[in-house]
Amino acid sequence: MQGLNEGAWRETRNLTVYSVILVIVTLTCLALSLWYATKIGRMLKKMAKHAQKIQVKSMELSVEKRRADTLLCQMLPKEIAEQLKMNREVKAEQFKVMSRTREITDNRLKVRVGSVRVKSRPNSSTP
Repeated sequence: MQGLNEGAWRETRNLTVYSVILVIVTLTCLALSLWYATKIGRMLKKMAKHAQKIQVKSMELSVEKRRADTLLCQMLPKEIAEQLKMNREVKAEQFKVMSRTREITDNRLKVRVGSVRVKSRPNSSTP
């Protein structure tokens, strides 16, 4: 009889140990799941904030691109500007440039702005 009680006691002790281990593993998994969910939440917030910054920068770049394109079209003939915008090679040509001189007068500053005549020689070795 004592052998049965000792065997039953060992089974009970083993079940208790296994139950305790199961509870510890379950609580650890639950704690890790909460920690993981918190980290993912923080990461998603950071990603959303970064995406918003990228969107703002993209809009700013679009505005600057439009300004640069407008300025390019004002400085060069339209055909040349379009070729440059498409990253194509532009061959040297000769254009007539009107010479204008304007004076801008301020109380402290007098500046003379003029245009320059540019001639290119496509088949010449000297500029």
